[in-house]
Amino acid sequence: MNIAIFSDTFYPRIDGVVVTILNFIQLLAEKGHKIKLYVPNYKNIKRKEFHKNISIERYTSFKLISYPDFRLAMPVFLKIRESIQRFNAEIIHIHTPGPMGIMGLKYAKQFKLPLIGTYHTYLPDFLVCISPNKKINKSDKRDLLKKIIWKSSNYIYNKCDLVTVPSESMKKELKKNGLKTKTIFLSNGLKLDEFSPKEKYSKKAKLLHIGRISFEKNIDIIIKSVGILRTEFPDIKLDIAGEGPALKSLELLIKKLGLEKNIHFLGYVEHSKLNKIYKEHDIFVTASTIETQGIVVLEAMSSGLPIVGVKRLAIPDLVGNNINGFVTKPFDEKEMAEKIKVLYKNSKLREDFGRKSAELVKEHDVKNVIDKLERLYFEYRDIKNKNKKN
Repeated sequence: MNIAIFSDTFYPRIDGVVVTILNFIQLLAEKGHKIKLYVPNYKNIKRKEFHKNISIERYTSFKLISYPDFRLAMPVFLKIRESIQRFNAEIIHIHTPGPMGIMGLKYAKQFKLPLIGTYHTYLPDFLVCISPNKKINKSDKRDLLKKIIWKSSNYIYNKCDLVTVPSESMKKELKKNGLKTKTIFLSNGLKLDEFSPKEKYSKKAKLLHIGRISFEKNIDIIIKSVGILRTEFPDIKLDIAGEGPALKSLELLIKKLGLEKNIHFLGYVEHSKLNKIYKEHDIFVTASTIETQGIVVLEAMSSGLPIVGVKRLAIPDLVGNNINGFVTKPFDEKEMAEKIKVLYKNSKLREDFGRKSAELVKEHDVKNVIDKLERLYFEYRDIKNKNKKN
């Protein structure tokens, strides 16, 4: 099958959407499908080998002033139209509702192709975070902005034949806010063969956070919780891996709280080294309230770590309270500190929760996910072809 994929984010940028797309296209290509990607261009792209069945068209993009790490592409209508025809696309899959996603929608309708959409990012909170208008961001107009974002994203996704979401919680959230299209849960999945659970659990705990260092991830809450715990545990350690626009402000916060000896930034970690990093730590912590699934949570679970997260969107779908970790109220550094403390003091509980994490994550094996996605592609291609004949 010839599959056209549209996304407003792609390699070399690394985020949950990109990791998911990279996993999906590799496995689909290995199954014999041909993949054509329509994505933004970036400066200084590092060379990366893709499967022979994968081809990529990149389009000029520009940085957002309010969020330099995010780029908007400027698609060329006629070029994309001709490319879709030459490729003889049989199905279109959009992974974002930005300019590239809209192009996917446009040409799916024009050429009467089946259109699958995946809702990866909790757009209302994410877009409010990157809004350059601070007056809107800090006033009651914030709710109005969210309503506009919901209406805009629903307009796009309601034109899809099917929408997939990476968690049941996100499915409920979308339906509650006006999505009418048929929507199903389909995990982003994880290449479990690239991860293995730790075998030895240290009596002395070390905390870890991995992910983009961006404002919407609320890493400041984790830092403040460490500041609370430092009073009782002077040697407590937190490592933060990743890059992003919030780095400088977090460094200032750490300095203000006097936590320079307790918290360290590891910078960008190559994918091949992730499992090793996870297994060198003992508790994974996230304060993000916008996770539609959470690839890093899946990675931490597959590495045998207990998780401390927040009771918001998809995190409780992965983290069972008192099962493989704890979930706390969002933006509550005191409760987060209390839950970290429980695990910090109890190595046996960390081990029990960590082993449970490794067990629970097995259902998210990307090989099983890709089989389901492939069946959906065939099903919706056949439905569209049947409708054309009628």
